[in-house]
Amino acid sequence: MIDVVVAYDRSTASVVGQVEFHDDPIPAFAKRLELERAYRKQRDVEVVLVSARTFEDLKKSHARYFNPTSIGPDTLKRFSERLLNRAS
Repeated sequence: MIDVVVAYDRSTASVVGQVEFHDDPIPAFAKRLELERAYRKQRDVEVVLVSARTFEDLKKSHARYFNPTSIGPDTLKRFSERLLNRAS
């Protein structure tokens, strides 16, 4: 089992921190809390703890954290425009 703590800046669609833990979720949870405190004043930064059987599984289920081209600012803008057009 792999646990990964990710600090992700939504405004730039980029990872600002990432730490991996293997077969021991307790230090992963502690790291998540530490990073949440460190980034609490930066509203655009989200801190998450994601877990899966393998890192490859995480790359599929949480692509935005592990594949920078999966959903960047341009993609977000296009999605937003399409949603706004549907609402009109």
